[in-house]
Amino acid sequence: MVNSDGSMDTTWKLREGVRWHDGTPFTADDMVFGLKLFDDYAALQTHSGRVLRKAGFVKAARGKDGGYTLARPAEAIVIGDVMDVLGGRIFESSFCDSHAGQAAICTRSVDCSVRSLWRAVQVAVDQVLSKATLRDLLQNEEEMNSWVRTIPGAKGLLSIQ
Repeated sequence: MVNSDGSMDTTWKLREGVRWHDGTPFTADDMVFGLKLFDDYAALQTHSGRVLRKAGFVKAARGKDGGYTLARPAEAIVIGDVMDVLGGRIFESSFCDSHAGQAAICTRSVDCSVRSLWRAVQVAVDQVLSKATLRDLLQNEEEMNSWVRTIPGAKGLLSIQ
């Protein structure tokens, strides 16, 4: 039903006896959770699409047949660049300045082994993602494992499964 302010109310009627795969009854709370999850996902997709379009990774088309298409070939889209635009870095150099805990400055700001570890992790991630393209992600697992073996220092990555 459409309200006078243009908003809409929807009434859902759940069929009796519906159960999850493990036999647990499907409830109205489950339905609300699922709808909220969908709304959150749709909002994230819209935001991400806009960010990717502004960065030149995708083109947007409006209308009933609209959507997003790649703005350039898949082999020209570097995953590290996409992650940077989407805010996907694990460790930013400014992290310690903005996460000092309850003190104005972190007590370990001069001598921090944790910072050194996360810097090293970020460097390793950057090295891999700066070489991976969207085209590379279309490979099957065996092909991707072969690709990973070509990255200097990545030999140990394949033993983690």
